[in-house]
Amino acid sequence: MCQKYDGCPPYPANKNSAQKTRPVPPILADLLDTKAKVAFERRHGINIMWPFLGPLVVDPNNPSTTYRQEPFVNPSAFPVHVTADVLERIKDAGFDFIRLNIAPGPWMEAIGQPTRLNYLFGLMDEAVALILRAGLGVVVDLHPSNYVLFKVVACLDGGPLFDIYGRVVGLFAERYASWPQDTLALSLFNEPPDASDFAGHWPTMQAALYRAARSFMRHHTLILTADGYASITTTAQSDPRIFDDNTLWDVHPYEPPLFCSQGNPDFSFNKHIRGLEYPPKPAHRLAATATMLAAVNADFSLGKAQKSAAIASNARNLDFYFMTPFNAAWIDRQFETLASWCAACAIAPSRVLCGEYGAARSSTRYKAASEASRRAYLIDIGAALRKYGFRRSIFALDSPDYGITTGTGSNIGTLDGAIIRAIR
Repeated sequence: MCQKYDGCPPYPANKNSAQKTRPVPPILADLLDTKAKVAFERRHGINIMWPFLGPLVVDPNNPSTTYRQEPFVNPSAFPVHVTADVLERIKDAGFDFIRLNIAPGPWMEAIGQPTRLNYLFGLMDEAVALILRAGLGVVVDLHPSNYVLFKVVACLDGGPLFDIYGRVVGLFAERYASWPQDTLALSLFNEPPDASDFAGHWPTMQAALYRAARSFMRHHTLILTADGYASITTTAQSDPRIFDDNTLWDVHPYEPPLFCSQGNPDFSFNKHIRGLEYPPKPAHRLAATATMLAAVNADFSLGKAQKSAAIASNARNLDFYFMTPFNAAWIDRQFETLASWCAACAIAPSRVLCGEYGAARSSTRYKAASEASRRAYLIDIGAALRKYGFRRSIFALDSPDYGITTGTGSNIGTLDGAIIRAIR
C-alpha cells in the first residue's frame, strides 16, 4: 500500500487525465488462449504484510545498501507469525484467500545466485503451502517497495532494473506453474505510480511482465493493474482486451483518500489532518481545521514558509472534504465507473479485484479515524463491492496503520468482530 494524493480541488488531481491518449502495445497473440477463463476461484480475501513486506524487511543498520542475509525473519518466520490457528480464524471470518504481500527486492538482489534464490523460494514455498493446506487460496502479490535497493520508480525506468524485475516475475511464474490453478494466482506489480513520476511506459512494461509470467504460467490467473496507484480513474483508461481472459484487474480504491489515509506521517498531503469522521459533517469543519493548524504549528521540521504553504493546502483539502457528500452514494458512483468500464470492454465484473481497500486506524504513530467512522466507511464500501460483483481483499490482517485485528506486526491479536461484520 503506497497511495499518493495530488491535492484538491479537483479531487484527486490525477496526472493521467481522461484526455490523454494512452497507447497500448500490440496484442500478445502468441500467448493468448482464446478459450481461457479465470482459473482462480476465490472472491473474498485479506492481505498479509508480515514477514515478507514488513518494515524490518531490511537491515536496520544498513537501510540504503542491501538486504540482510535473512531478510524475512522480522521478528518471526511466516509459520510463527501466521499459525494454523490464525489461518482457521481467517477462514471462520469468511475469507477464502490471502493476498500475500512480497517485497521482490531480495530476489532481484539474488539474480545469478542459485543458492540464495533457492533459500528465498524455500521461505515462500513454506508459506504458500501452509495457506493452501489450510483450505485458503493465495495471491502471490509481488509488491515493490521503497525500503532499500531497487526502489519502485527506479524499476520503472524501462532499463536494466526493470529487466531484472522481469526476470524475477518469470522466476516466480516458473516456480509456481505446477501449483494448483484454482487456488493460486500471481500479481505482477503493486501500484505503479503516476505516469509522470517514472520514465518508462507502463502499458508496454506490463505487457513485458505478462509475457514473462505467461510463458511459464500458461493456465494460471495473472493479475494486472493500472498506473496511477491502481486508481479507478487509470483503470478505466486501460484496455484489458490485449490480454487473455484468464486475468484479473487489481484496483485500489482508497477513496476518499483524505479520510482513508489521514494522519499518516508518510503522506505529505494529509499528515497534519487527523480525526476526520465519515461521512463528513459540515458542522465539524472548523474543529478539523483547528486540529490541522495545531498539528502544522507543532511540526518543527517545517520552516515558516513551509508551514504557511501546508496550512493553505490542508485548508483547501478540508474545505473540499466537508463540502462534498462523501457517503454511500458517492462510493457507489466510483464503482459504477468500474462497472461501466467492464461493460464497455465486455469483461465480467468478477474480473475486477479490489486487491486493497480500507481506512487507517489510530496507532502509536498517529491519530486517524474513530472506530465508528471506520466501520461506517467499511460498511458502505463493502456494500458497493458486493453490489457490483467485484472481488475484494481488505488491507490488512497485520498492518500497523490499516489492520483489522487487535494487534499489529508479529502480534496479530484477534480479528475485530465489528469490522468483519461490516465487510461481509
